[in-house]
Amino acid sequence: MLKPNFSSFMTRCSMLSWNTVEKKKFASDNLRSLSLRIKSVKSIQKITKAMKMVAASKFKGDQRRLEKCSNFSTPLVDVFNRLNKLDIHKKNEELAIIAISSDKGLCGSVNSSVSRLCKKLLENEQVNNELVDNITPNKIYLYGIGEKIRSALSRLHKDKFQVIYNEYNKIPINFLTCSYIAERIMNNNHSNIIIIYNHFKSAISFDTQILSSARMTAMDNASSSATDMLNALSLRYNRARQSKITLELIEIISGANAL
Repeated sequence: MLKPNFSSFMTRCSMLSWNTVEKKKFASDNLRSLSLRIKSVKSIQKITKAMKMVAASKFKGDQRRLEKCSNFSTPLVDVFNRLNKLDIHKKNEELAIIAISSDKGLCGSVNSSVSRLCKKLLENEQVNNELVDNITPNKIYLYGIGEKIRSALSRLHKDKFQVIYNEYNKIPINFLTCSYIAERIMNNNHSNIIIIYNHFKSAISFDTQILSSARMTAMDNASSSATDMLNALSLRYNRARQSKITLELIEIISGANAL
């Protein structure tokens, strides 16, 4: 008659118990981390939805002001377009760049598109613009409007800044401010002046969008991405929870069979 080998039985039981404990611990940690991520995404989604609503209300006001100003700005733009057709650019002269950005971020590629174009001009790269590429300046001056253009270019091109006007969200630009900036530019008698800004086309289209429109679109995209991420995390959380419950059931059944 075979004698039961209690030592090997206890070894197998301890190994089973150890593996079960490790799996339960891993499942518990996984559930905890997924739960924290879900809470984090939900809180971010609340912020992005609120920012989208604020940007949408600001966008309507900006659009009304833009329509009122179009009667004055359209003829001025026509004059500049006619001047651009004249061969007034000379080589080895000064170039002034007026770069207009925002003070705050979370507005898509509005600021990066302006800073990217500025960097190309400052480093004498081609920008696929016939009028601009014909200019070969011996010195470049930079006039920055907005905190984002300052932070993007100040590290490498700090010495080229002549004027930096930021925090215009707190102190809106008025005629007096514009006159001060214009006077600084005119007093330097630059041969060529380039203005880099975002030309508004529609709520989702711009030539290198109005800030409120861009922020509204960016926050809408962020909210949609947060919803997709929540769905994926919830699926992973439910699967991990199901796996933990299955593991506990297996442990209970194994214990009952051992008895």
